[in-house]
Amino acid sequence: MTDTEILTDLVLNYGHFDHLRKLGDLYESRKIRSSKRLLRLLGHVWTRCDNISECMVDGFNWVFEEATEENMTPGTRHVPLMMTKEERNALAALPQNVTVYRGCGPDNMYGYSWTLDRDVAVQHVYKAFYEQEKPMLLTMTIDRKCIMALKLGRHEEEVIVDPSGFWYAIHEELLPTD
Repeated sequence: MTDTEILTDLVLNYGHFDHLRKLGDLYESRKIRSSKRLLRLLGHVWTRCDNISECMVDGFNWVFEEATEENMTPGTRHVPLMMTKEERNALAALPQNVTVYRGCGPDNMYGYSWTLDRDVAVQHVYKAFYEQEKPMLLTMTIDRKCIMALKLGRHEEEVIVDPSGFWYAIHEELLPTD
């Protein structure tokens, strides 16, 4: 299958909650044969995925970790294959120390998806399918080198950060529940 055929299949036949699982299945079955191709495809669908942390727990994490480790820019955690040229340029233009935000609940604090925009994080936690019983806003300052990718789709200024490390100072703020 070509990249276009895979992306079309994902969009037409799978919901936002199944894109990562399907990509993982294609990679495991060797229909996607290279980690570079997997990351390019993942970069295209990342902002269309709405359950990234859940998929990582369900087994996609080993595929993602294997693919990213061998395709990172040396000396950083950047994965250029997941970004467009515009996104790579925007990432390079960020200051050395970057403040990122995550709207979440206590059960999904340590996820991959953060944002450069505080308002986006606050709005996110109140979306119907993300709504949390105990909404929180996390604020963290990280070194730009620790960012895996910057995604500009959906106007979220999404920053992908490996939740297994690189945590500096996380500040938790409880948000109103009504």
